[in-house]
Amino acid sequence: WGVNEEMYRRNILPFPDRVANLDLAVTVVLRAIAKAKPRLLRPARFDYATAVDEPADAATRAALAELLADPLLEAPVPGEGKGSCRGGLAECEELFSETRMFRAREGFFDARHDEIKTEFRRVFRNISSIMDCVGCEKCKMWGKLQFLGVGTALKILFGDNADSGEPPSLERNEVIALFNVLAKLAGSAGWLREKAAEDAAKEKAAAPPPPTGFEKVVLQAAAPDAKRPKKGQKVTVHCTGMGKNGDLAEKFWSTKDPGQNPFTFQIGMNRVIRAWDEGVMTMAVGEKALIKSSANYAYGDRGFSSWGIMPKSPLIFEIEVLSIE
Repeated sequence: WGVNEEMYRRNILPFPDRVANLDLAVTVVLRAIAKAKPRLLRPARFDYATAVDEPADAATRAALAELLADPLLEAPVPGEGKGSCRGGLAECEELFSETRMFRAREGFFDARHDEIKTEFRRVFRNISSIMDCVGCEKCKMWGKLQFLGVGTALKILFGDNADSGEPPSLERNEVIALFNVLAKLAGSAGWLREKAAEDAAKEKAAAPPPPTGFEKVVLQAAAPDAKRPKKGQKVTVHCTGMGKNGDLAEKFWSTKDPGQNPFTFQIGMNRVIRAWDEGVMTMAVGEKALIKSSANYAYGDRGFSSWGIMPKSPLIFEIEVLSIE
């Protein structure tokens, strides 16, 4: 009895809607607890004690007090409109609303509203009775407990007096099942998030590293005897840079723009980005080429916001070597 990771990968991971359904189930149970909170806080009715193990009873009462004191289960904030999640889960209809569940699309109650609610309850009881056919006694016991917990939540939300605003009377076994099913559902939802984060971290670690360096594509070859740069020399180039806002087809700067001039830099001295330093070192006067740069050979994790260069952006430069001194 524990986590079955194989079943998770087979029956849950490929189906995002099942994870969403689990989140909805947690929300429904929490909303029920929020609505039943006035009754659950009555010590004369539920003292949450077994009279057998006082330390365990004290721990149980402390855990329940902490849960019921959570701001999410607090009473609505005065002045907040109905449906606002600031008013606590009991008044939040953005996540789940039992009052809207049986409404017609136009916003009015369907003429068959009561009939549909009755059918809804009947189907749930039929599903619950299926557990009687389970051969494993332990499975049957836990299954019955879970169904009773969900059934208790639905009783609070859809019971005959649900519209009155007064929580229904609850039996001790219903309260036990309600908190038990919350623990199981919330624990499962939390485990799924931890497993998803763990899988994402493993996938990221196993992914091939992004390309690094530069690629040169010659557009116009230099003469065979053209001068080539050496470390420390001053090189003057025309350059057009592409990659604004992550789009390698969009220009972010050019020495040919109005008011701009050819750019001169000292090569091999780390005065410019690495793609320029190493790429232009392979060129000669009169040569024109595309230098396709990886992000870490350009502006890296910081980017260059003044030119619209986003962090971790690869870039393309069209460079023409004009002179070398």
